[in-house]
Amino acid sequence: ILLAEDNEINMEIACELLDMYGAQVIKAWNGKEAVDLSATAAAGMNAHISKPIDFSLLCRTLKEVMDRQGNA
Repeated sequence: ILLAEDNEINMEIACELLDMYGAQVIKAWNGKEAVDLSATAAAGMNAHISKPIDFSLLCRTLKEVMDRQGNA
């Protein structure tokens, strides 16, 4: 998961929660860094969750993305 977050405490909390669910997180500290990182992995974007993060929405979105990719 590419996580763009400019606040160090928010980044730490979000990474910890995602890690608890077994997600691998790539950290970007601003939008430009996120775009640059996604362009180097040619990953594209499967979904977007805006701040403030609603973790129930995040979990549903992750499940939908995984289901579409056959990874559930």
